[in-house]
Amino acid sequence: MKRNVLLHSLMCMAIVLFLLLSPGPLRAARGVSFYRGLFPVTEPSWEGTLTLYHIVTERSYQGSVTWFLSEQAKAFEKQNRGIHIQVTGMDAAEYAERRSAGRLPDAYSFFAGALHEGQLQPFSLPTPTLRPGLRAIDCALPYLFSCSVLLTGDGRKETAPADYMTNGRLEIDPFSAARLGLNGTPAAPGSLAQGRADAAYLDLRALGDITRSEGLISQAITCPDAFTTAVCYLGVARGTDPVRAEKLGLFFSWLLESGAQAELAALGAFCVRADVKQVFASNVLSKVNESYVAVATVDPILWAAHREALLQDAALCPEGDEHAKARFLQRLELVLLN
Repeated sequence: MKRNVLLHSLMCMAIVLFLLLSPGPLRAARGVSFYRGLFPVTEPSWEGTLTLYHIVTERSYQGSVTWFLSEQAKAFEKQNRGIHIQVTGMDAAEYAERRSAGRLPDAYSFFAGALHEGQLQPFSLPTPTLRPGLRAIDCALPYLFSCSVLLTGDGRKETAPADYMTNGRLEIDPFSAARLGLNGTPAAPGSLAQGRADAAYLDLRALGDITRSEGLISQAITCPDAFTTAVCYLGVARGTDPVRAEKLGLFFSWLLESGAQAELAALGAFCVRADVKQVFASNVLSKVNESYVAVATVDPILWAAHREALLQDAALCPEGDEHAKARFLQRLELVLLN
C-alpha cells in the first residue's frame, strides 16, 4: 500500500515537472508563452516614445529644469506603461540648429517669448486652479515660474529705488527700469557685487549667488510689483498627431499634479497652482513666494512678437525720451496677460 502511494506521488511530481519544463519550449516554438498564459499581463493600449525639448532661455532659479522634467518623466513612465518621454534640454541657438535641420519634437517646455505661435498647435486640457494672473492660452500651459527681486539699502535705512537710479547706484536691466518708471543711468551688470552699486534688481539665480557673498547679508529684499516674464510653459508641437498629443496631455497633467508642483521647490522655482504649499530651504524664497500669491506676467506668444521692440524703447526710457516711454507703455499693455 505504501509502495503504491509512493509511486503515485512520484508520478504526480513527474507530471508537474513535465508541465512546467516541457510546454515552455514547445509553445515558444509556436510563438506562444506558456508562462504568460499562467500569469497574463495586460498590454498597454499604446506604446511609443514622445520627445520633449526644454528650451533654456531663462536661468532665474537654482537647479536644472531639464533634470526636473527627466525625473518626473521616469516617475510618470512607471505609472503609464508603454509611454516613454525623452527630455532634451538645449539653449535657443541649439534649438534653432535643430529646427533648421528639421529635427522637431512632439512637445516643448519653454519660457515666455521662446516660441512663436506657428510652432505650436492648440490643445485642450483640464487644469487646476492657477495663481491669479497665470492662465493657459490655447497653445501653452504654464507649469512653473521664477522672478526677480530688488535688493535695496543696507538694512539700516530705506532709500527709494528711484533715488538709487538717479545717483547711478542701481543695477537694473533697461526693461525693468522702464516698467518701474525709473529715470537716470542704471549701473552696469555686476556692479553690486563689485561694490559700484548700492542696490540691484536681480533674478533668483543671481540673488542666490550674490547673497552668499560676504557683506551682503543685510540687504533688504523686496518684490516691487509681483511681475515676471520668467514663466515656463508646456506646448504641443505643430504637426504632432492627435494620439501622441493625447498621451502628452497625460504627462502635462502629471506635471500639474500637486506632487510634481511641490517638488519645484528643490529648484528654487515656484509652482503655478494656487492650492499647493511649497517648502523651501531658504527663508528668502519663502518670502518671495508669498509676494507672488498673484502674478503679473506677459502673454508668452505676444511677448515673442513684441519683445525686441519693447527692449529698444526701454533702453531710451530712463534717459527721459517721452515718445519712447509712450510707445513702451502702450506696447507693454498689449502684451500683458489679463
